[in-house]
Amino acid sequence: MTLLPQIVRLTPSSYADFLWCRRLHFTAAHNSDTPQMRAFVNRHSRRCPSAVDGEAHEIDCVRLFKDRKPMFMASARVDAVWIHDGILDVRDYKTGSLAYSRLADDPRARVQAWVMARYANRRGLRLQLRYEYLQPEIDEDPEPWEPGDDDLEAITNELCDAVDQMWLEDEWRGVNDADVCRTCRYRSICRDSAAVGEPAWPVLSLAHE
Repeated sequence: MTLLPQIVRLTPSSYADFLWCRRLHFTAAHNSDTPQMRAFVNRHSRRCPSAVDGEAHEIDCVRLFKDRKPMFMASARVDAVWIHDGILDVRDYKTGSLAYSRLADDPRARVQAWVMARYANRRGLRLQLRYEYLQPEIDEDPEPWEPGDDDLEAITNELCDAVDQMWLEDEWRGVNDADVCRTCRYRSICRDSAAVGEPAWPVLSLAHE
């Protein structure tokens, strides 16, 4: 989340952070020529659409809400978008554990759907959001989600309420819950963390030699 004059910028992760005070950790595979990465690609190939009318990969999209104050901007990065069968098929690849069984319950997916709905509407397409879990330990992905008008209206109201709360928040206290804090990447610098970690960067020692 980034605060600018009269505007809040929301991302899927920052919205989830605000609600639950945690950021889920996903392992990034930097070396593509590994058995794990080959298994990821093979798993994905079985779910990749064979015939499409258009496609894009690793795109960033934004949507500005200015119907009332405080305004906010939501952004979403998605791994792949395909157009086929009258659908804007939005995919996000996950290499971590399954967090939610229903995409409609995942705050990250709700932000992505809200942002991408505008692009689908402009093209007269139905929006479909899908999370592909590439780990072989996860047998089934959550069902693809096609948010309806009621879903999108509910998300708009949720985001507006969250932004209102962000502007009113002064203390920004952590939840101090060990189950939540142990996966947070900021636990080494959070004064409210219940699972304090060691900084991963060089720090100056205050101890006298």
